[in-house]
Amino acid sequence: MIDRHWKTLALSWVLSFTQAPTGFGSTPAEQVNQLIYDHPVQAVSVGRALAESYRDTDIQVYIRILVEVARAEIYQEVSPRRWVEPLIDKHQGKIPLELTLWLKATAAVGLQLENRLLEAIERLDAVIEKARNKDFPKLKGFALLHIGIMYYFQGEVQKTLKASQRAMDVFPNLDHVLHYDILATSAMAFYRAGDHERAIKLLEQSLEFTRPRPYRHLTAILELNLAAFRLEIDPDLALRGYQNAARLANDIEMEIISAGALRGVGKVYMFQEKYELALSYFKQVETIYMKHKLSFRLQRLRTRMALGHVYLKQFKEATKLLSLVDHQYLKDKYIPVYLMWLEAKAKLFKGQGKYKSAYDTYETYNKIYTEWNAKKSDRATSLMRIYFEVEKAELENRELETQNKIKSIRLENEQRAGNLKNWLVGLSSLSLLIAMSLLWKTFKSRELLKSNFELKELIRQKELEQTSLVQQSFIEDKGDQTGFQFSAMYKPAEVIGGDWYGSFISPNGKRVLLLLGDVAGHGMTSAFVSSAVSGAVQSRIALMNLDQEAPETIIENLAFSINVMLEKVQTSHHMTMLFCLFDFNDYRFWCSNAGAIPPTQFRGNTHKTLFCRGTPLGGEFSRPETPVHSWPMEIGDIYGMFTDGLLELEEKSGKRLKIKGFQKMVDAKLSPKENCDLFSRLIEQREKYEGLPDDSTIIFLKVEPLDQALAS
Repeated sequence: MIDRHWKTLALSWVLSFTQAPTGFGSTPAEQVNQLIYDHPVQAVSVGRALAESYRDTDIQVYIRILVEVARAEIYQEVSPRRWVEPLIDKHQGKIPLELTLWLKATAAVGLQLENRLLEAIERLDAVIEKARNKDFPKLKGFALLHIGIMYYFQGEVQKTLKASQRAMDVFPNLDHVLHYDILATSAMAFYRAGDHERAIKLLEQSLEFTRPRPYRHLTAILELNLAAFRLEIDPDLALRGYQNAARLANDIEMEIISAGALRGVGKVYMFQEKYELALSYFKQVETIYMKHKLSFRLQRLRTRMALGHVYLKQFKEATKLLSLVDHQYLKDKYIPVYLMWLEAKAKLFKGQGKYKSAYDTYETYNKIYTEWNAKKSDRATSLMRIYFEVEKAELENRELETQNKIKSIRLENEQRAGNLKNWLVGLSSLSLLIAMSLLWKTFKSRELLKSNFELKELIRQKELEQTSLVQQSFIEDKGDQTGFQFSAMYKPAEVIGGDWYGSFISPNGKRVLLLLGDVAGHGMTSAFVSSAVSGAVQSRIALMNLDQEAPETIIENLAFSINVMLEKVQTSHHMTMLFCLFDFNDYRFWCSNAGAIPPTQFRGNTHKTLFCRGTPLGGEFSRPETPVHSWPMEIGDIYGMFTDGLLELEEKSGKRLKIKGFQKMVDAKLSPKENCDLFSRLIEQREKYEGLPDDSTIIFLKVEPLDQALAS
């Protein structure tokens, strides 16, 4: 009688927290399973109470419920291994194989949470092998899901995708929440591989399933990941995503998820260069991670905090935080985070002016990266190392020039001083001697100031003369052509700038190649780098067959040539670039994005951001990746591209323009030139009253029908 009452009470407690979605059973274990994705804390307490009532009456139900309790602990990032392994020893051979394998799988994932990844993967592989010829799809899907997660932590993107695909193959149930948990892991891998658009779509697909269901915990995790993916595209939207995740986490009293949301808010503020605000959020997260003894997350967070202090030039605080990180442990277990620690260390040395130490740290960075990812070692050309070599060389040159100037001025002053002293020898009056000494000091100071001023002015004049000639030689405008309308607007922040664009038409007129580049900074050095890029591009295109070569080949060869040129120039300035190819043979738009703002496609009353994110070229980026993507084109489409100087402008409301503001301002009914004029007026107004903080370039291309002669 007591057992029956206990079971009824426990089961009613479960049902008070969750409603099973259509198609799910109502066994005790299944009810606890539903609670995992909504309120894992309650799932543990309810599950234990419910399991206890079956301990002596039905051992299989007892074990099934405890399996779900173990999974609920895993969802809270608590290892259940300490109590699951004794359970395996006690009941092995007395319970069905499936239950034994479930217990072994949860114990293996416990090893993952204890940072014993390799051992965990081996054990999960053994579980899958024993279940090979058995009909245990959910078990196999669970094991493969966590294998994929562990490969992701190790930075093995392809292995993550392979494990996730295997998981979906063995567990294709689109009506089960586990399927969407697997999709989320795939999304993270696709994001790390550079396919941001696909990653976002997968997460949105998962959220469509979880949001209307009682899965607040899983929904909060998905919101966190989606916000992270959107961070660079739309920081405001990312911020709202993190806030949604925080709200859900507070509802279910999940402090760790709440900490993840707070960390996300801090990342948004880091991205917006609001470092003090970011650090205030990171400090709250640090307290939570210390409370829960989350060693790995704490070390990753402190590395990020150290970067914030470096940007604020608070080098003492940054040094202290980096010293608290067990970098040897990261090197052994989590190479991606160890690389982030090395990067933070190098930037700290650079900020302190310790260029030799910065250079040595990036030497280590490149060595570790090459060993970790051997398949890319041929392309890991150590451009970050070159960056610090150039920094060091520039510093040495500046010091040498300064010493030479000091020596020259000193020699001149010594000659003048000698003449004055010879003249003063003939004077016997002490008062005259003092007066003339004071006069000599005044004369010396004035001459020194005059020499310095003349030297600076001479350097400035030479810089402007040289750079203005360079600037005029590589900015071009093709105007309207058969098959498209084209218009561009370029406005440097100073007399000279670092933006560059080029357009090239294939001999048969059926392809248009458009490049838009932005060298970091502005002024003479940026203009010099832009001119060098222009020369490299034109030389490479002269050797290409724009009519016949595959679009991907054209773009990849250009990106490679530019990167090689930047390496030879040995500049510390990196360059972002859009490579766009309009193919009128099959009406497709091809694009590769080397760290630039993504282009926008305007079609009728709609617009679409074309995500194809890659890394910048040159500078500190030692392993540029520029994947090529394509989309269908239609007659009447307008493609808009711009450099980041435009983001410094303000709308009528006084807010920063941003990508969404740009998309709102564009009128698809207007011609490319008329749209350029809209932004030109906005830039002129900013320049008139405040000046321009950065170079701005805007390009519009409208797709039009090819004429009959060309089409035939």
